[in-house]
Amino acid sequence: MFYKKFRSEEFLWVTVGGPVNALDLAHKTVSATMYGISEGISSEKIKEVIPRLSTDYYRIFTSDDLTGVETCSTFKNIYSIAPGICDGLFKEKKEGLYHNIAAFLFNQASIEISKVAQAAGGKKETAFDLAGVGDLHVTSVAGRNRRFGEMVGKGIDPDIAFKKMFDEGEYGEGYTALKLALPWLGNFDINVRAELPLLVTLYNIIFKKVSPYDELMRFIKNLGY
Repeated sequence: MFYKKFRSEEFLWVTVGGPVNALDLAHKTVSATMYGISEGISSEKIKEVIPRLSTDYYRIFTSDDLTGVETCSTFKNIYSIAPGICDGLFKEKKEGLYHNIAAFLFNQASIEISKVAQAAGGKKETAFDLAGVGDLHVTSVAGRNRRFGEMVGKGIDPDIAFKKMFDEGEYGEGYTALKLALPWLGNFDINVRAELPLLVTLYNIIFKKVSPYDELMRFIKNLGY
């Protein structure tokens, strides 16, 4: 219907990636983000518009990898649940003493996001730029999905945690994205269990209700490079 109505028009496609924490931006704290733009002649037209959207505190970078930017934007919400679970498990008794495991999970998340982006038809390099590791970092330390993970790490049933956040006006989109991710990945040439073990670990914790601590320890023990 959309294309029927506007088939004579030339559309300039842009997907807004990250990292942009809304509160930072609202307070005009310097932010840098990545936009995915359509390729070809239209990309030059988009690049002419981008400077008008930028300000002295909001810097926009562009990528012609629309698929990669959009994939990273979705999967960073899933993987940022992992450091949140660490907060729930360790923060009360080990405040400031669990940076190593958080770094370990962050590294693995970055690797897996790059594999997903590539499998979906994007560029793996996008996962190691602003739209990938940049957005994953800010979401892991200050995002809704980190909070969701913390609640799960504290022992709250994932379904209840999701509903509680929703009732309070916060949508933990990583929960929904994780539910849809595994069947969606079945469309691509990727061995989920072998290549995305952290994703499987999170699925087991959130939807199979496996103990967060036991499942994370199992993942760490069995992961090989």
